[in-house]
Amino acid sequence: MTGRVVDLASRQPIAGIAVHAELAGGQRREAQTSGPDGRFVISGLPHGRLTLDLGAPQGSRYMYRDVERVIDSGGTVDVGDLSLVTRQDTSGKPLGTIDVTFAGDSLQVATIDPNGAAAKSGLAVGDIVTTIDGVDVTVDPSAGRFLLFTSAGTPIRLGLLRGVTISVVSTAR
Repeated sequence: MTGRVVDLASRQPIAGIAVHAELAGGQRREAQTSGPDGRFVISGLPHGRLTLDLGAPQGSRYMYRDVERVIDSGGTVDVGDLSLVTRQDTSGKPLGTIDVTFAGDSLQVATIDPNGAAAKSGLAVGDIVTTIDGVDVTVDPSAGRFLLFTSAGTPIRLGLLRGVTISVVSTAR
């Protein structure tokens, strides 16, 4: 299995990220570290559902993330670019929420808390978020969700597929 670890916002490669591949049920675990070009190669994995844990070194500016992939063909499988998001500074502050749930792994709005900040912003059920604070999240919506981990009181700009950008201030959880 091959792939590349990149920064979601800049799409630039990230070196030094530990990539752990674990088969469903923890049957086997292999690891590699991304090189200067962000690339990694993990050999000898059998077919099946894998969890890829992307772990940044202690003190890194990137958030930990895991990604599910299925290896169902022979030979080398390229899992493509795996995105990481820069850690937000929330030290000493309560985490915030925009009181929205999304459908599956997408950034399509499934529900909005009628008493939350998003309800007053113009966001609607069915809206599809395409950017968060100017970062294109269409290439990796599940990584984009990490951009919503902010401290309470942080304004977040959401670009929507319908062509508008709205601002929602996160509230304490």
